Amino acid sequence: LKEIFHSESTIRQQKLSNLKLKVDLLIDEGSWEADEIFEDHNYNEASALNCIIYYAIGYVTKKIIKNTSCILCLNALKNNQKYIPEAELVNLKSKGGLTHPNIHLFHFFNLS
Repeated sequence: LKEIFHSESTIRQQKLSNLKLKVDLLIDEGSWEADEIFEDHNYNEASALNCIIYYAIGYVTKKIIKNTSCILCLNALKNNQKYIPEAELVNLKSKGGLTHPNIHLFHFFNLS
């Protein structure tokens, strides 16, 4: 048991050691790219909170659309971009009935 608890072969320790080696090597060589250090990170992933906010704004948008007949207003509220990271929850849950909100409306509420 002592060997298991005192072992430094955990995944976290291995990743830290690997990162330290890469940084040391890059500093010694003097040439480095950020992609070489952070190659496993996906910047296109949205946080769960952003997905939930997007979903909620879509619900509000759908309720507003039901109560207006202004074509210009309807076009301003809807979004045709269904494959953005924030829309992941709506895309997973939708069977055609969920509404994608305007991305600018989403950003407005997301910053509030």
